[in-house]
Amino acid sequence: MSVAKKLVEVVTAGLQSRARPELTDAMAKYLKTSPDKFYGVKKPARVEVEKEVKKAVPWSSITQDRYMEAVQTLWDLPHREEKYIAVHCCRRYQRPHEWDPLPLLEMHRKMIVSGAWWDLVDELATQCVGPVYLAKRAETYPIIEEWASGPNMWLRRTALLAHLHHKKQTDEEQLFRFAKMMMHEQEFFIRKAI
Repeated sequence: MSVAKKLVEVVTAGLQSRARPELTDAMAKYLKTSPDKFYGVKKPARVEVEKEVKKAVPWSSITQDRYMEAVQTLWDLPHREEKYIAVHCCRRYQRPHEWDPLPLLEMHRKMIVSGAWWDLVDELATQCVGPVYLAKRAETYPIIEEWASGPNMWLRRTALLAHLHHKKQTDEEQLFRFAKMMMHEQEFFIRKAI
């Protein structure tokens, strides 16, 4: 069985067994989306599924291609909780110091553009894109620059938030330049990121 199939099997079984359909309306209302896109699984139960994923998938020996296939396959499933676990897998199991950063950022870009809401984008920006950018700044700098000046608001927000955990390694010149470049925007999610 492929890593992607195993991941999907473990996640869907884990979420289905913990599904609480009575919660889907409230979850959808909070996130301003459709209730049919939720299992109704709250974070504590989702963390249990994430622990099952850790045991079931050989993350330490996985190749970059298989990792990306597994994450993308999980992301493409229809429920929000599946996407949350895909983001968790990015955050927890990607190896930004070892792997080619360009395919990783392209995968993250697709997730950001298709996810297009704060509950997915913010963690992708700070916990997935940020570590790749920090680990391989020279190679990824042009991509972050392109996102910051591009038409997609969620990618612009990501270009700002990606610096969040860099601490003393923050590229202050770039971050302040991005903030200045975007400070005229009226979009709430850009203003909040600045």
